[in-house]
Amino acid sequence: MMTATFLDQLAQKLAHDFQNDFQQAVVVLPNKRAKLFLLAALQKNLTIPVFAPQVISIEDFIETLAGLQTADSITQLFEFYEVYCQQSSSPQSFELFANWAKTLLQDFNEIDRYLLDPIHVLTYIKDIEDIKRWGVEVADKTQLLENYVDFWKRLPAYYQALYTHLLAKGLGYQG
Repeated sequence: MMTATFLDQLAQKLAHDFQNDFQQAVVVLPNKRAKLFLLAALQKNLTIPVFAPQVISIEDFIETLAGLQTADSITQLFEFYEVYCQQSSSPQSFELFANWAKTLLQDFNEIDRYLLDPIHVLTYIKDIEDIKRWGVEVADKTQLLENYVDFWKRLPAYYQALYTHLLAKGLGYQG
């Protein structure tokens, strides 16, 4: 004998509680894929055709609550480049920027997903990079090395500027 899955149990509960009138029902599920399985389970529990309840993913639910639209990775990249050009005195070409910006955007997302203090984390990363450069004599420092160290110092400013820029446009990302 097979036990009913969570979605099967939810479908039974919905059919029982709403008596085939799902106009007031909103179901929030972990992902969009689960919607298909819930609707199939609900169909098994109904004897007449009805309009299905509104079923949304948790991401869509949070997006609605926040009043922001989720920016896809390409949009994030272009928006970040716009911010980067405003923040940098001599910005790199988009091609060079895109090579490292994708990783940095993922890092920003992770910082926000785990509700970390971005200034603290990014300053900590900068301090680690400073420690790596302690052995370099002042005479041995090149302009490339100076630019590298300066980049790490600017991370908190890039984060904050991007955050403000996206909010002003009504955009956000998963984190």
